[in-house]
Amino acid sequence: MAKILKTGHIKQSTDTQNDAVFGPGTYLTKIGPYASKEEVAKNNYDGRQAFWESKLGKTDVVLEIETTAKKYHGDRDVYKHDGDIPRNDIKKVYIRDEKAKNGVLIFKP
Repeated sequence: MAKILKTGHIKQSTDTQNDAVFGPGTYLTKIGPYASKEEVAKNNYDGRQAFWESKLGKTDVVLEIETTAKKYHGDRDVYKHDGDIPRNDIKKVYIRDEKAKNGVLIFKP
């Protein structure tokens, strides 16, 4: 989140060899903040269990974004937005917190 605030945008993925399998863009999901970390990681980081388990810490923050991203076919809930996403398109920020009501803190940027 700090990088987004500093740069003013969510930076798109451009590494089509190791990451951006559908081409350069910002990859998103509609899986919400109340889904388990495991569900989000399995969806967002396709591959061996050891790989997506190593990414569980990257599921603590969920951003609600206004976008025209296109859904890609397949078993996963994956959307791609062409280019970077401006910070102003972030409508809400959800942060996992076990002490919070429903386990999530909600902020408007």
